[in-house]
Amino acid sequence: MGIAEQKLIVFVTVLSAAVAFCASAGAEEPVKPAGSPKKTADKPTLIVFDLVPERGIDRGLSNLLTELVIDRVSRMRRYSVIGQKDLDKMLSWEQNK
Repeated sequence: MGIAEQKLIVFVTVLSAAVAFCASAGAEEPVKPAGSPKKTADKPTLIVFDLVPERGIDRGLSNLLTELVIDRVSRMRRYSVIGQKDLDKMLSWEQNK
């Protein structure tokens, strides 16, 4: 196993631990009926920046891991999650006003 593969394994392990920590933080929210409107104002906003690949790690893999983090944190329904791409689009839109 090469150094790049070892770094990837360590990175994914640390990332998994961080996501698991976020998932366990705070009290459980009550389950709401399917027809009830979602309130995002009550949730704190969390920005997930793109992961930057190190030497030997494929850019596509880091993009995939970024999307997995965004998806996993969004599924917790504790945060209003914004990815870096969303943030870039908002900033671009503001500049073009």
